[in-house]
Amino acid sequence: MPLASHRFDLLVLPTLLEQAVDMSAVEGLFERWAVDKRGRSPHAAGLISGGCKRIWIDQPGRLWLYANQMGGFRVSCPATEALISTDFGRAHRAWKQGGPRTLSCPSCGQIHPLEDCLFRPPAAFARWALVFSDAADVVLTPKAAEDIAAALGPTQVLVRRP
Repeated sequence: MPLASHRFDLLVLPTLLEQAVDMSAVEGLFERWAVDKRGRSPHAAGLISGGCKRIWIDQPGRLWLYANQMGGFRVSCPATEALISTDFGRAHRAWKQGGPRTLSCPSCGQIHPLEDCLFRPPAAFARWALVFSDAADVVLTPKAAEDIAAALGPTQVLVRRP
């Protein structure tokens, strides 16, 4: 079993499930922050306290579940908060193979969209993520949050241990 990583990535995702990324807005952010072709910026410490090693945009080409990787995550029913991680895992795999993006909940008997389940630590479905790799902190600076909101609209921030 691999050891838990000390590395964290800070992910900025759209709050709207199907929102496409505006690449011209991302390019504008990267210009403003002087992000080079390798994703490095001399201003990284002004975006996250202590900085990060790399900034990049992840575009998997379809809706994707962004979640903690090392150590995993727990999933609960949105109605009863009962643990349903195993059932979520099966439903998520079935969706990736072309099935519906839903879960027949063993706890409450309802059908839930996968994105409505409760995740600990937080996770979310999105078509893209702005990634701050190997971040020294898990909070954006107010300036970075302002820049992102102005360029990309409403977003949410997740922490991932890769």
